[in-house]
Amino acid sequence: MNIKPRRLREGSRIGVVAPAGPVKETDIKNGISFLESLGFKAVVGESAMSEPIRYLAAHDELRAWDIDRMFEDKTIDGIIAVRGGYGSTRILRMIDYEKIEENPKPFIGYSDITALLTAIYNITGLVTFHGPNLTSDINDYSLWYFKAQLMDGEPAGVVEIPEGIEARCIRPGQAEGRLIGGNLSLICSTLGTPYEIDTFNRILFLEDVNEEPYRIDRMLTQLKNSGKLEKACGILLGSFKGCGDVQPVFEDILGSLEIPVLYIPVFGHDIYKLTIPEGVMAEIDAEQSIFNIKEAPVI
Repeated sequence: MNIKPRRLREGSRIGVVAPAGPVKETDIKNGISFLESLGFKAVVGESAMSEPIRYLAAHDELRAWDIDRMFEDKTIDGIIAVRGGYGSTRILRMIDYEKIEENPKPFIGYSDITALLTAIYNITGLVTFHGPNLTSDINDYSLWYFKAQLMDGEPAGVVEIPEGIEARCIRPGQAEGRLIGGNLSLICSTLGTPYEIDTFNRILFLEDVNEEPYRIDRMLTQLKNSGKLEKACGILLGSFKGCGDVQPVFEDILGSLEIPVLYIPVFGHDIYKLTIPEGVMAEIDAEQSIFNIKEAPVI
C-alpha cells in the first residue's frame, strides 16, 4: 500500500542531506538560495557539512543517521539530497525504514540517490521523488514539474515534450502501472540484495550518464537476465547523456520485449530534469509519445 507524504508549502522546512559524495560549501549555499527562492527554509544536516572521507561526504554511519534524523524530526517537512556521486548503496542496510514509514515526508534526489529512492519505496511504500538534487542546475521546465509534483497536490498529467526534444518509439504499445526506476547503474547495483527493484506490473523508467554503449548493453542485459524487464508492463527511457549512440542498444535489447518502450529524454543528467514520483500510477503510449502521470503523489 502506498503512503503519500504531505505536499510542500511556502514556509516548509527542507532538510538537506548528503547520502553520497561530498560537495563544495559554495554549491550548498547556492542550493540553499534556490530553496529560499521557493519560500522554503533550508535545514542543513551534519552529513552535508562534515569533512569528506575520500569520495564520500562523511562516514557511513553519519550519512545514514542524518537521513533517519531528518525523517524523525517533526519540524522537517521534506528532505533533499545535496548531490549524487557514490555512497548511497553503502548505507542501505543502516537506514531505519520503520522510522521513515512512521514519519512520511517527501524525499528528493536522483543519480546515486536512486538506491535510496527505490529502497524506501519498496520497503515502506512511501512515494519518493526522482528529481533534482540540491546542487542541480534547474531550468524553467524542471522547476515547473518540481513544484507541480511536490506542491500542487494534483496529478501532473501528460508530460510536455520541450521543443527540440525528440521522443522515439522503441517498441509500440500502451501500458498503465505504477512508476519505479531511476539510474540504470544504481538499479543494477542492488540486484541480488534485499533492496533490489520490484518491477512487476510497473512502468520502469531508466536514465544514465557517461557510460559507453557496451556498458549500457551489459546493464540492460543484466536486467533482462534477472527477469526485471519482462516483469515490467512498460519501459520509459530518459536521458543517456555522454553514452554515445545507444539507440541500437535499445532496439537490440528492448525492442524484442512484449511491452511498450518509449524514449523521452526529459529526465536524468541533462538540461531537463522532470521530477518523477516513485510509486504513482502513470500510463505510456509509445507510438504517440505520451507519458501521463495520472495520480497525485502528495496529499
